[in-house]
Amino acid sequence: MSDKQRSLLVQYMAKHTIFAKSGVSPGQNNVKKTVDQWDRLIKILNANGPPRSKASWKQTWSDLKKRIKKKAGYLAKATRKTGNVKAIDDKGREVPPLTAEEQQIVDLCGGKEWTPVRQGDSTSEPSEPSDPRVVPTASTSRSGNVDVSETWEYLITPNLSPVRVADRHDEVSCAEEEDEGPSERESESEPSEKELESGPSTQIPQKPTGSSANEEDPGPPAKRPRTNLRGQYQDTSKAYVSVTMESIKATKELAAAMNNLAASMNNAASSMNAIATAMTNASTAQCESNLGLGLALARLSDKVGRLIGGDEEEE
Repeated sequence: MSDKQRSLLVQYMAKHTIFAKSGVSPGQNNVKKTVDQWDRLIKILNANGPPRSKASWKQTWSDLKKRIKKKAGYLAKATRKTGNVKAIDDKGREVPPLTAEEQQIVDLCGGKEWTPVRQGDSTSEPSEPSDPRVVPTASTSRSGNVDVSETWEYLITPNLSPVRVADRHDEVSCAEEEDEGPSERESESEPSEKELESGPSTQIPQKPTGSSANEEDPGPPAKRPRTNLRGQYQDTSKAYVSVTMESIKATKELAAAMNNLAASMNNAASSMNAIATAMTNASTAQCESNLGLGLALARLSDKVGRLIGGDEEEE
């Protein structure tokens, strides 16, 4: 994106503030008007530099707002501190002041007070009178759950006319561009082309009168019941402990059975050793007996031989 294209982009968004904030024009025919706005803007941008697609230009505008918003947050944080404190980003680099063009983008997005002052934080800066234009807002999701945000956003932006708020539950923020089709809460009357070109309306919608004023306020959408995650976690933990204890018990029983088997095998081995010893002893006795018998037979044979020899000599 060239410098000229960026300048033309910011100038166009400055002339169409609601379109710059949410990317959606107000009214019942907001889809067609949004497409026409983007087509008109892209035609101007592509005629003054390298051409891009609609999706690319939408992403470029979204990234530009995010980058400037983050930079303004660093500067606002440094401004709250006492002394001559320089703004430093997450990487430890010094953040330069906003340029005139960047300040214009900050104003389009509703001011530069991006970093909230948390409740209970101490600050040595003198208190300033409250600005009636600045109110804390809470983001309401489509599911009905209210997420209380700590950011401060302008309902009446500096140097700009008031922002049209169609419903008290609508979220007022510097939203990103999304092609979501018609919004859920559309304005009752479609703004004229002259009003669209000149920016948002300068009047805040008043409370309806007549029969519609007597209707009861439906109030915020019902909250979705929260899941008892803690109870589920406790039940899961109990089940896990129970399974672990059963596993330990089974392991102990298996170890006891293996010990009994080893003892039985030791007893059998002892019995076999006793039998082997008895057999060895019996074999030894048998050998000794056979040896004695052999010696006796030898002596007897010797005597018989001598007797036979004596008889032959006498003859």
